[in-house]
Amino acid sequence: MTAWQRACCPAGRYHGVRLTLVWLAVLVLGHVTTHAAGDTATVSLSPLKTRPLTSRPDRKNQTLHERLAGFSFGPVDYAIAYKAAYDPNQPERAFPLEGTIGMPRPASCNWYHGGFLFVLVNGQDIGTAPLSSMVAAESGKRAILDLVWYHAAADVRVRFAGLPEQDYLICEIAIDPKTEVKTLAVKLRCYPSFFTSWRKRVGARRIQTPGGIVMEGERKTFPGEESWWAVFYDDVFDPGRGEGEGPCALLVDPAPMREIRHTPTGYPVETVLSCTPDTRRVRLALWDFRGKDNATALARIRSAADTVREQLETID
Repeated sequence: MTAWQRACCPAGRYHGVRLTLVWLAVLVLGHVTTHAAGDTATVSLSPLKTRPLTSRPDRKNQTLHERLAGFSFGPVDYAIAYKAAYDPNQPERAFPLEGTIGMPRPASCNWYHGGFLFVLVNGQDIGTAPLSSMVAAESGKRAILDLVWYHAAADVRVRFAGLPEQDYLICEIAIDPKTEVKTLAVKLRCYPSFFTSWRKRVGARRIQTPGGIVMEGERKTFPGEESWWAVFYDDVFDPGRGEGEGPCALLVDPAPMREIRHTPTGYPVETVLSCTPDTRRVRLALWDFRGKDNATALARIRSAADTVREQLETID
């Protein structure tokens, strides 16, 4: 294995690439640390951090791997974190704690810092495979972060991107199956505005979609065209009332969606995007409205939805 291959594969594994990956051509950019200004978008990647999980008896042989990518491209600074445990006796596996992909900024709640995005192929979480690469692939006219897994069911690339002056983060999930795909789903988790139960408080979770509002305690399933955008908020923890971090929101390209299910509990809120089995690409836009009241977030999504949807459908 060359030094370049080892740099690409922090888990110590190198495979023939089955996905067409732009980052292979742009690794020479290295780590960009300058702050975005004007028409510039940047992403910077921290070194891999490891520590033994000695405080967890059930994980005493495991080492936690953590890595953080920081974006700067507009009025909101986003961050994406990778986190999973590894056992030297089981090198072909990773052991997620709460999840493998988190969003610690702008807010640790909302799109949950401990794990907010899960890709499930035939019911299997691809995050249980070791992360093959995490690369700050591009900065300048756009900022791109790539994460790649080689799971037994499929090779999967999760790409996050930001464009100058945007207030949202784009996500593209690319699937290259190794077996017949019977089910494909993307699960998202958020804690809108506030960690209610953890802070021993009671909120009132709400999800506004084009097809109507989903109330806390309900579980509703929509066709893709009736829930291609959603605003996740809390009627108690609303900065307009002096409490909470503010809402978050999701918009999807509905073309590959078979159905979208929302389950807002009194603590976490779960959304599952069930895709058709022949789907090979899923595109999302993610907002964190930290510091914004519920009404402002709802107005922003309603005004921007059509434009952002078209962008997801057409962007290269």
